[in-house]
Amino acid sequence: MKLILLTLLLAVPSAFATPVTLWFQNSTLTGAPGDTLTFYATASNSSGDDINLNGDSFTFTSESAPLTGDDTPFITNWPLFLSANTTLASPAAILTITLGPSALPGNYAGFFNLLGGTGASDQDLLVSAAFNVTVETATPEPASALLLAGGLGILFFAARRRAIIVGRISRPVG
Repeated sequence: MKLILLTLLLAVPSAFATPVTLWFQNSTLTGAPGDTLTFYATASNSSGDDINLNGDSFTFTSESAPLTGDDTPFITNWPLFLSANTTLASPAAILTITLGPSALPGNYAGFFNLLGGTGASDQDLLVSAAFNVTVETATPEPASALLLAGGLGILFFAARRRAIIVGRISRPVG
């Protein structure tokens, strides 16, 4: 009797194991306030059954008020189901995150969840994959700073030359 009970207990968790795997092409993306980041992912179905992808959800595990997520890429780019024993041929856009202008520098973690099942209207959690967003401060590139300094220098010397020609500034006598 104990052997049968032990066998049943060991078999039950595997009956609920999901055959779907989801992985991001790059699970960490970096941007500055105002940027929109697009996550790409692929999935596989290791079961002998077709799995319907009936929905999704995503959550942030940390304070994310200045971050806005949009799952439209999943709705428009992903198939309605994963055929038995297949993997998507190439990564597809799955989620975009917009970094608000007030986004503070730091790391923001989240999870993307695929919902579905073998039924046409199933909403079971198939798989969950972690993603991270790193917000950096917007700093100008050195080339931009040099270009700005050069432009201001040219304007300064042009204004000085014009003032000398008009006679507002006396030239040094030499």
